[in-house]
Amino acid sequence: MYGYIYMTTNKITGSLYVGKHKAPKYDPRYLGSGACICKELEQYGPSAFCNEMLAIANSKDELNELEKEWIAKIHSAFPDKCVNFAVGGDGGNVYAYAPPEMMERFIKTMTEINRQRCSSPAFKANQAKNMQIRYQDAAARELQSKVVQEAWSDAELREQQSERLKTYYSSHKKDQSYLHKPCSFSLNGMVKHFDSVKELREFLTSEYGYAPDRRTFHKLMEDGAMGIPYKPFHKNKFAQLAGMRICYGFN
Repeated sequence: MYGYIYMTTNKITGSLYVGKHKAPKYDPRYLGSGACICKELEQYGPSAFCNEMLAIANSKDELNELEKEWIAKIHSAFPDKCVNFAVGGDGGNVYAYAPPEMMERFIKTMTEINRQRCSSPAFKANQAKNMQIRYQDAAARELQSKVVQEAWSDAELREQQSERLKTYYSSHKKDQSYLHKPCSFSLNGMVKHFDSVKELREFLTSEYGYAPDRRTFHKLMEDGAMGIPYKPFHKNKFAQLAGMRICYGFN
């Protein structure tokens, strides 16, 4: 795989952004780098977005062509939702879909947005706040599904991409074996044992509303095995879990 085409959906506004990413593997954390999506990321924070792979390319030229095709399809089907201003690919009119009065403004602010979006207080505040909008995931996914179905009504595109996507996902399945390992939880003198990591994760979610991503969870397990207690990143968020230790096995 040379790269892929993705679509990023804003779960709050329903806006859609289509882009390309040169990478040998799909990365759901990559949400885009265009001026318009960067502006939305700064305003709403990454947690307000979900991402989906639309197509796989095996060369640079194919990646550029697929990007142009998908932007045109999404923009045609959902002109009020698609925030892409460029036609896609390399070169050409990068403001093909932009209202004339917005062209100059985006050109002037693009550099500043990219530089400040991750460090501004507003970005950090919105990132924390938007962790509470998970209930909107279903609506966002429904919109994504509708968009993709519209685009995949093209029989030629469907035939071209179906086998590639099927092959990719079958060869990039996540290792879930760790979910079935026994583990333990300790906090303020209380110790609980679980027959599987899955049970522990369900316990943390139901009792404390804490659902760390896979990478964070593995780090907590490693720290717990070394006797390092959990320290919440935010002073008031999950403060009740300060001092928690989780690790594999029954310690």
